[in-house]
Amino acid sequence: MTKSTLKEPSRLCRAGLIGILSAAFFALGLGDEPFVDEYAYITQSYQPDLLFAGRADDASWLDVLSYDLVPLPKYLINLAFRASGTPRPSRRDALAWYEDTSYRWGSRTDLFIARLPSVMLGALGCMAVFSLGTLFQDASAGIIAAFLMAANPLYRLHAHRAMSEA
Repeated sequence: MTKSTLKEPSRLCRAGLIGILSAAFFALGLGDEPFVDEYAYITQSYQPDLLFAGRADDASWLDVLSYDLVPLPKYLINLAFRASGTPRPSRRDALAWYEDTSYRWGSRTDLFIARLPSVMLGALGCMAVFSLGTLFQDASAGIIAAFLMAANPLYRLHAHRAMSEA
């Protein structure tokens, strides 16, 4: 075996461990009080149902709710709800939030589920930074870079909210 072949599993194991540890760290914030804009994303997570139902040409795509917020968080929240068997909100729920931003859809458990994709993406970001540090320097640099990223208060905040920005 070559030297690089021996290093690869170690690098992958380290990246996996960093992913698990950072996901666990970010998951500590899953029970935080909801941020007002989270419910904008959560209530708009009904939109991917149109696509999954084969309604790509539906007039609803021209509605302001379809282009008001970036789509990726809405799709990931929808998939998290589908995976957990959680009923998804409706267009009526999204409109209710826009009429009154104190509107809350679902339970605390639903909020927890909606936040899980952000935790996973946050962990993936730490794994990516570890990989970059390893490529440019060595595993120690990668570990330090991943730790600093996870410890960044703004990154940590975004890594457990059901939205794309604060």
